[in-house]
Amino acid sequence: MAGMSGPQLVERLRNNSGSLPVLFMSGHPPDQMPTLGIDAKDDILRKPFTPSALAIAVRAVLDRVRGEQAGSV
Repeated sequence: MAGMSGPQLVERLRNNSGSLPVLFMSGHPPDQMPTLGIDAKDDILRKPFTPSALAIAVRAVLDRVRGEQAGSV
């Protein structure tokens, strides 16, 4: 993304559409996440990862969001 980081894009999208599930992918050490704009509550998949680890992480985010939505109804 030219001129914008992933966390900046997420912030902009969340400002426009409220809650937005996001799965960050990063090879940076965990202690650098806050300086990159990634909060501890954000879902993060550590690089390198396998296709199955990606599928599991995406499923976990979707299931969490579905559970949150069901609890708010």
